[in-house]
Amino acid sequence: KSVYLKLLLGMLLCGGGDVMGQATLPLSRTAWGGTPPTGWTQNSTTQRTSSFACSGSDGGSLQSTGAYYRVNFNSPPATLIYNLKGSNPTTGSYKVQESSNGTVWTDVSSFTTISGSSCSAQSHTLLSTSRYVQFIYILKGGGNVDIDDVNITAVVTPTLTPTPATLTGLTYIFGSGPSTASSFTISASNLTAGGGTITFSESTNYEVSTTSATTGFGATATLPYTATGTLANNTVWVRLKAGRAIGNYNGETIGISGGSGNGSASVTVSGNVTNATITSTQNGDWDSGSTWAGGIVPGSTDNVIINHDVFATASVTRDNGTTTTVNAIHKLRMDNDYVN
Repeated sequence: KSVYLKLLLGMLLCGGGDVMGQATLPLSRTAWGGTPPTGWTQNSTTQRTSSFACSGSDGGSLQSTGAYYRVNFNSPPATLIYNLKGSNPTTGSYKVQESSNGTVWTDVSSFTTISGSSCSAQSHTLLSTSRYVQFIYILKGGGNVDIDDVNITAVVTPTLTPTPATLTGLTYIFGSGPSTASSFTISASNLTAGGGTITFSESTNYEVSTTSATTGFGATATLPYTATGTLANNTVWVRLKAGRAIGNYNGETIGISGGSGNGSASVTVSGNVTNATITSTQNGDWDSGSTWAGGIVPGSTDNVIINHDVFATASVTRDNGTTTTVNAIHKLRMDNDYVN
């Protein structure tokens, strides 16, 4: 047992370390001796403690075929930045690779020659699905490969904040849609540097606009943002679509997405389409516009209030759910069928 422990300790100190666990992003590594940091494993590596390092007097070195530094991390990465140089002009094959599972690897960069006098800064965009990165000497030709100042940044999820997050009262009388628009404001942070777009998506019965309360409505609407990576209190309008049947349209969701990094949010919207209410203004025939307010003869979907004496010589058909109210001392006389 003591011999095994001594061998294991020797492997750790001599560059064969294997530390369990995952690193947390963002991560940085500038020290290359002793036990590797959490999430790092390495094979046949050497610590540089001289001018071979890129910063200070501490760097990592790959000096044989198959030598590698590998790090496993626990969240989506964004960018790998590190310093690279060859110790003496180097030939062979050196690669930086990424993997989602630590088994199947994809090349991030590949070198067959590395100039050997100065450090060069390397920057690579990583796949958001990757959870491993390794620096590996695939085949040593001549000289060594040195690395230092490794940094891996995290994907920062944008924060999208609608205010308010619920809109109600989006309504209109049957046949007169769309509804008057209601609005919310959107603010955002941690957006992709350099500018981009926030997208707003309709629901089944509601449409969106970033133009105004009366124009620009459609299935989607977009809002650009600038290089600052923030967005402050821009207005978005929502309305209940025209042509809806009488009824309630509650709890539907306006989707909000964009800003890179899978930012998302939503606004819940509710409203309804109601029956019109037609009121009599004088005694007369049901089918005469002069009997009713606005000159409108009640349709099958309208509610009716009778404040006079009204008669109907033709049949009258009323939809289920509509009401006909005859107030005191007045009457409705039917000379034909009344179907409700």
